[in-house]
Amino acid sequence: MSRSQYPKKTVRRALGEFQIPVDFTQIVLIQQYIGTLLRWNEKLNLTAIRDPLEILYRHFCESMFAAGAIPVDKGRLADIGSGPGFPGIPLKIARPNWSFV
Repeated sequence: MSRSQYPKKTVRRALGEFQIPVDFTQIVLIQQYIGTLLRWNEKLNLTAIRDPLEILYRHFCESMFAAGAIPVDKGRLADIGSGPGFPGIPLKIARPNWSFV
């Protein structure tokens, strides 16, 4: 297991602390994005957060928590200037039926 690849149970537990329900596909997408972010962060300094577990909590859990606060099944969201994709990408993972720009 690479440093960027936390076990699925770790991802599920972290999201559970924020009461964010996820399925297997969503967990895999989160794992993949953390790995991609860490690889690109070495070249472009996209985020000061470099620990994968801290990325999980501070970027994914906090971003995805916002999706639960919006009582909408379908919607559109413009994420302008999100840099490395936060909160847009985690929100898209949490709400795949929403349209994001």
